[in-house]
Amino acid sequence: MLAVANEPEPIRVAYAGFGKSGTRSLAQALTRLGYKTCHGTEMIAMKGYKGIMEAFADDRIDDALRLTEEEGCNATFEVHSWWWQEVRKKRPNAKFIVVIRDYDRWEPSMQHTLKVLQPMLRYPFRWVPVMDVGVRVMVKAAMHSMDVGPDYAMEYLTHPTDEKFIAKRKQMYDKFVVDGTKFAQKEPKRALLFHLKDGYAPLCQFLGVDNDKCPIDEPFPHINTRWELTITIAVFMIIEVSVFLAPVLVILVVARKLWLRRGTSDSAAVTDAAATAERRNKKHK
Repeated sequence: MLAVANEPEPIRVAYAGFGKSGTRSLAQALTRLGYKTCHGTEMIAMKGYKGIMEAFADDRIDDALRLTEEEGCNATFEVHSWWWQEVRKKRPNAKFIVVIRDYDRWEPSMQHTLKVLQPMLRYPFRWVPVMDVGVRVMVKAAMHSMDVGPDYAMEYLTHPTDEKFIAKRKQMYDKFVVDGTKFAQKEPKRALLFHLKDGYAPLCQFLGVDNDKCPIDEPFPHINTRWELTITIAVFMIIEVSVFLAPVLVILVVARKLWLRRGTSDSAAVTDAAATAERRNKKHK
Protein backbone atom coordinates (compact mmCIF):
# COMPACT_ATOMS: atom_id res chain seq x y z
CA MET A 1 0.00 0.00 0.00
CA LEU A 2 1.45 3.34 -1.07
CA ALA A 3 1.93 6.03 1.55
CA VAL A 4 -0.13 9.18 1.17
CA ALA A 5 1.91 12.10 -0.11
CA ASN A 6 3.28 14.31 2.71
CA GLU A 7 1.86 11.95 5.34
CA PRO A 8 4.03 12.28 8.46
CA GLU A 9 6.16 9.36 9.56
CA PRO A 10 4.53 7.41 12.38
CA ILE A 11 6.18 7.05 15.76
CA ARG A 12 8.82 4.35 15.46
CA VAL A 13 10.28 4.33 18.97
CA ALA A 14 8.53 5.07 22.26
CA TYR A 15 10.00 5.32 25.72
CA ALA A 16 8.24 3.48 28.53
CA GLY A 17 9.28 4.60 31.98
CA PHE A 18 9.44 7.62 34.24
CA GLY A 19 11.28 10.88 34.08
CA LYS A 20 14.56 11.07 36.02
CA SER A 21 15.62 7.75 34.51
CA GLY A 22 18.22 8.93 32.02
CA THR A 23 15.73 10.09 29.40
CA ARG A 24 17.85 12.97 28.15
CA SER A 25 20.84 10.68 27.75
CA LEU A 26 18.70 8.16 25.87
CA ALA A 27 17.17 10.90 23.71
CA GLN A 28 20.64 12.07 22.72
CA ALA A 29 21.62 8.50 21.87
CA LEU A 30 18.56 8.08 19.64
CA THR A 31 19.33 11.41 17.98
CA ARG A 32 22.81 10.05 17.29
CA LEU A 33 21.15 7.05 15.61
CA GLY A 34 19.12 9.31 13.34
CA TYR A 35 15.79 9.69 15.17
CA LYS A 36 13.99 12.94 15.86
CA THR A 37 12.96 12.91 19.49
CA CYS A 38 10.18 14.66 21.40
CA HIS A 39 11.77 15.04 24.80
CA GLY A 40 10.94 17.10 27.88
CA THR A 41 11.33 20.86 27.90
CA GLU A 42 12.88 20.73 24.43
CA MET A 43 9.33 20.25 23.14
CA ILE A 44 8.40 23.79 24.24
CA ALA A 45 10.16 25.24 21.20
CA MET A 46 8.03 23.15 18.84
CA LYS A 47 5.24 24.86 16.95
CA GLY A 48 2.73 22.19 17.93
CA TYR A 49 3.74 21.93 21.58
CA LYS A 50 0.64 23.60 23.01
CA GLY A 51 -1.66 21.48 20.84
CA ILE A 52 0.08 18.25 21.89
CA MET A 53 -0.12 19.13 25.56
CA GLU A 54 -3.75 20.25 25.37
CA ALA A 55 -4.63 16.98 23.68
CA PHE A 56 -3.03 14.97 26.49
CA ALA A 57 -4.68 17.19 29.10
CA ASP A 58 -8.07 16.50 27.49
CA ASP A 59 -7.44 12.75 27.09
CA ARG A 60 -7.39 13.05 23.29
CA ILE A 61 -4.56 10.58 22.81
CA ASP A 62 -5.14 10.10 19.07
CA ASP A 63 -4.81 13.85 18.51
CA ALA A 64 -1.70 14.02 20.70
CA LEU A 65 0.01 11.31 18.68
CA ARG A 66 -1.05 12.80 15.35
CA LEU A 67 0.26 16.24 16.32
CA THR A 68 3.48 14.69 17.57
CA GLU A 69 4.02 12.99 14.22
CA GLU A 70 3.17 16.19 12.36
CA GLU A 71 6.06 17.79 14.26
CA GLY A 72 8.31 15.20 12.63
CA CYS A 73 8.98 13.31 15.87
CA ASN A 74 9.42 9.58 15.43
CA ALA A 75 10.70 8.90 18.95
CA THR A 76 8.82 9.93 22.11
CA PHE A 77 9.79 10.25 25.76
CA GLU A 78 8.48 11.07 29.23
CA VAL A 79 5.41 13.19 28.40
CA HIS A 80 4.09 10.47 26.10
CA SER A 81 5.27 7.68 28.38
CA TRP A 82 2.54 8.38 30.93
CA TRP A 83 0.26 6.97 28.25
CA TRP A 84 2.62 4.28 26.99
CA GLN A 85 -0.02 1.56 27.18
CA GLU A 86 -2.30 3.59 24.90
CA VAL A 87 0.60 4.32 22.51
CA ARG A 88 1.31 0.58 22.48
CA LYS A 89 -2.22 -0.10 21.20
CA LYS A 90 -2.51 2.83 18.83
CA ARG A 91 0.93 2.45 17.23
CA PRO A 92 1.33 -1.33 16.89
CA ASN A 93 4.48 -1.01 14.80
CA ALA A 94 6.33 1.17 17.30
CA LYS A 95 9.15 -0.35 19.34
CA PHE A 96 9.42 0.40 23.04
CA ILE A 97 12.48 1.04 25.16
CA VAL A 98 11.62 0.13 28.74
CA VAL A 99 13.88 1.71 31.37
CA ILE A 100 13.58 0.79 35.04
CA ARG A 101 15.80 2.79 37.36
CA ASP A 102 16.54 1.57 40.88
CA TYR A 103 13.73 2.91 43.06
CA ASP A 104 15.98 4.06 45.90
CA ARG A 105 17.84 6.30 43.48
CA TRP A 106 14.81 7.34 41.45
CA GLU A 107 12.62 8.47 44.35
CA PRO A 108 14.94 11.28 45.63
CA SER A 109 15.38 12.54 42.05
CA MET A 110 11.64 12.57 41.48
CA GLN A 111 11.02 14.40 44.76
CA HIS A 112 13.60 17.01 43.77
CA THR A 113 11.93 17.49 40.39
CA LEU A 114 8.45 17.83 41.88
CA LYS A 115 9.78 20.47 44.28
CA VAL A 116 11.19 22.40 41.33
CA LEU A 117 7.78 22.37 39.69
CA GLN A 118 5.96 23.78 42.74
CA PRO A 119 5.90 27.41 41.52
CA MET A 120 4.22 26.27 38.28
CA LEU A 121 1.21 25.20 40.34
CA ARG A 122 0.72 28.74 41.64
CA TYR A 123 0.18 32.19 40.24
CA PRO A 124 1.76 34.17 38.60
CA PHE A 125 3.05 31.19 36.60
CA ARG A 126 -0.45 29.84 36.00
CA TRP A 127 -1.14 33.05 34.06
CA VAL A 128 1.42 31.90 31.46
CA PRO A 129 -0.35 29.63 28.91
CA VAL A 130 2.63 27.33 28.36
CA MET A 131 2.93 26.84 32.13
CA ASP A 132 -0.79 26.34 32.65
CA VAL A 133 -1.10 23.62 30.02
CA GLY A 134 1.94 21.93 31.55
CA VAL A 135 0.20 21.83 34.94
CA ARG A 136 -2.95 20.42 33.35
CA VAL A 137 -0.92 17.61 31.79
CA MET A 138 0.82 16.92 35.12
CA VAL A 139 -2.56 16.62 36.84
CA LYS A 140 -3.93 14.37 34.09
CA ALA A 141 -0.79 12.20 34.15
CA ALA A 142 -1.09 11.75 37.92
CA MET A 143 -4.78 10.88 37.55
CA HIS A 144 -4.02 8.40 34.80
CA SER A 145 -1.04 6.66 36.40
CA MET A 146 -2.44 6.53 39.96
CA ASP A 147 -6.11 6.06 39.08
CA VAL A 148 -7.19 9.01 41.22
CA GLY A 149 -9.39 12.10 40.83
CA PRO A 150 -8.25 15.64 39.94
CA ASP A 151 -8.35 16.95 43.51
CA TYR A 152 -6.16 14.11 44.78
CA ALA A 153 -3.79 14.59 41.84
CA MET A 154 -3.36 18.30 42.57
CA GLU A 155 -2.83 17.63 46.26
CA TYR A 156 -0.21 15.02 45.34
CA LEU A 157 1.65 17.49 43.12
CA THR A 158 1.45 20.18 45.81
CA HIS A 159 2.73 17.95 48.63
CA PRO A 160 5.00 15.39 46.92
CA THR A 161 7.02 14.60 50.06
CA ASP A 162 4.05 13.64 52.25
CA GLU A 163 4.33 10.04 53.40
CA LYS A 164 0.99 9.02 51.90
CA PHE A 165 2.02 10.36 48.50
CA ILE A 166 5.45 8.73 48.64
CA ALA A 167 3.66 5.43 49.33
CA LYS A 168 1.28 6.07 46.43
CA ARG A 169 4.20 6.86 44.12
CA LYS A 170 5.91 3.61 45.18
CA GLN A 171 2.74 1.71 44.36
CA MET A 172 2.66 3.35 40.92
CA TYR A 173 6.35 2.56 40.40
CA ASP A 174 5.98 -1.10 41.38
CA LYS A 175 3.05 -1.54 39.02
CA PHE A 176 5.08 -0.15 36.13
CA VAL A 177 7.98 -2.47 36.94
CA VAL A 178 5.63 -5.46 36.66
CA ASP A 179 3.88 -4.23 33.51
CA GLY A 180 7.03 -3.06 31.73
CA THR A 181 8.99 -6.21 32.54
CA LYS A 182 6.13 -8.45 31.44
CA PHE A 183 5.83 -6.54 28.17
CA ALA A 184 9.54 -6.93 27.40
CA GLN A 185 9.49 -10.62 28.26
CA LYS A 186 6.38 -11.46 26.24
CA GLU A 187 7.23 -9.36 23.17
CA PRO A 188 11.04 -9.14 22.97
CA LYS A 189 10.93 -8.01 19.34
CA ARG A 190 8.81 -5.06 20.29
CA ALA A 191 10.05 -4.10 23.75
CA LEU A 192 13.60 -3.88 25.10
CA LEU A 193 14.35 -3.78 28.80
CA PHE A 194 17.28 -1.39 28.54
CA HIS A 195 19.99 -0.22 30.92
CA LEU A 196 21.93 2.86 29.88
CA LYS A 197 25.18 1.34 31.11
CA ASP A 198 24.81 -1.36 28.41
CA GLY A 199 25.62 1.23 25.75
CA TYR A 200 24.77 1.33 22.08
CA ALA A 201 25.17 -2.35 21.16
CA PRO A 202 21.84 -3.79 22.46
CA LEU A 203 20.02 -0.63 21.40
CA CYS A 204 21.28 -0.89 17.82
CA GLN A 205 20.49 -4.60 17.66
CA PHE A 206 16.95 -4.02 18.92
CA LEU A 207 16.28 -1.11 16.55
CA GLY A 208 17.81 -2.88 13.56
CA VAL A 209 20.68 -0.44 13.09
CA ASP A 210 23.42 -1.86 10.87
CA ASN A 211 26.69 -2.68 12.60
CA ASP A 212 28.63 -0.22 10.45
CA LYS A 213 26.25 2.57 11.49
CA CYS A 214 26.16 1.71 15.19
CA PRO A 215 28.61 3.84 17.23
CA ILE A 216 29.50 1.01 19.61
CA ASP A 217 32.97 2.49 20.17
CA GLU A 218 31.54 5.78 21.39
CA PRO A 219 30.69 6.31 25.05
CA PHE A 220 26.95 6.32 25.66
CA PRO A 221 25.68 9.82 26.52
CA HIS A 222 25.50 10.61 30.21
CA ILE A 223 23.71 13.87 30.96
CA ASN A 224 23.04 14.89 34.54
CA THR A 225 20.33 17.56 34.75
CA ARG A 226 20.27 18.06 38.54
CA TRP A 227 22.23 21.31 38.37
CA GLU A 228 19.74 22.63 35.80
CA LEU A 229 16.90 21.89 38.20
CA THR A 230 18.73 23.68 41.00
CA ILE A 231 19.10 26.79 38.83
CA THR A 232 15.45 26.50 37.81
CA ILE A 233 14.38 26.51 41.47
CA ALA A 234 16.35 29.71 42.07
CA VAL A 235 14.94 31.43 38.97
CA PHE A 236 11.35 30.43 39.79
CA MET A 237 11.72 31.71 43.35
CA ILE A 238 13.19 35.03 42.21
CA ILE A 239 10.40 35.56 39.68
CA GLU A 240 7.68 34.55 42.12
CA VAL A 241 8.96 36.80 44.91
CA SER A 242 9.57 39.68 42.50
CA VAL A 243 6.03 39.57 41.12
CA PHE A 244 4.45 39.70 44.56
CA LEU A 245 6.92 42.27 45.92
CA ALA A 246 6.56 44.61 42.95
CA PRO A 247 3.17 46.09 44.04
CA VAL A 248 4.51 46.55 47.58
CA LEU A 249 7.56 48.38 46.28
CA VAL A 250 5.39 50.60 44.09
CA ILE A 251 3.20 51.49 47.09
CA LEU A 252 6.27 52.28 49.20
CA VAL A 253 7.77 54.49 46.49
CA VAL A 254 4.49 56.37 45.99
CA ALA A 255 4.02 56.74 49.76
CA ARG A 256 7.55 58.12 50.12
CA LYS A 257 6.99 60.65 47.36
CA LEU A 258 3.71 61.76 48.93
CA TRP A 259 5.39 62.04 52.32
CA LEU A 260 8.22 64.10 50.88
CA ARG A 261 5.75 66.29 49.02
CA ARG A 262 3.74 66.77 52.21
CA GLY A 263 6.91 67.60 54.10
CA THR A 264 7.83 70.18 51.46
CA SER A 265 4.34 71.70 51.61
CA ASP A 266 4.47 71.84 55.40
CA SER A 267 7.87 73.54 55.31
CA ALA A 268 6.62 76.05 52.79
CA ALA A 269 3.57 76.75 54.94
CA VAL A 270 5.74 77.31 58.00
CA THR A 271 8.03 79.64 56.04
CA ASP A 272 5.04 81.60 54.72
CA ALA A 273 3.55 81.88 58.21
CA ALA A 274 6.87 83.14 59.60
CA ALA A 275 7.19 85.66 56.83
CA THR A 276 3.64 86.89 57.41
CA ALA A 277 4.26 87.24 61.14
CA GLU A 278 7.43 89.18 60.49
CA ARG A 279 5.62 91.58 58.17
CA ARG A 280 2.94 92.15 60.79
CA ASN A 281 5.55 92.89 63.45
CA LYS A 282 7.22 95.43 61.23
CA LYS A 283 3.85 97.07 60.50
CA HIS A 284 3.02 97.45 64.19
CA LYS A 285 6.39 98.97 64.88
